[in-house]
Amino acid sequence: MEMNKPAVHVYTTDERLPSLAEICAGLEEEGVPWKLLRAEGTAKELAYRAAQDSVLETGIGLTGQAAALQVCRVPAERPVFFFANPTARQSRALGINAARAVKKRRFVEA
Repeated sequence: MEMNKPAVHVYTTDERLPSLAEICAGLEEEGVPWKLLRAEGTAKELAYRAAQDSVLETGIGLTGQAAALQVCRVPAERPVFFFANPTARQSRALGINAARAVKKRRFVEA
């Protein structure tokens, strides 16, 4: 039996996307662990599934075209943050804000 360790889940369609490094750096900067998984779907779908699967109830979805941050208490179609073609700054902020959602701290601007 595999135990679901506390971590923000990051679901991506491609582990080589440049945004992924920035997202993970943002999470690391805030001291919150993450778990990476390759999956298929839209950024919103991936973020929602990631949040549902995470013990911390927070997930990020990343595709080649978009990135989204989701928490369990928010409807699937309305992610907390969504960026089409995210910049490096937006990607870093997404990671930071995912960690801050877990820690219940104020979000940073992207």
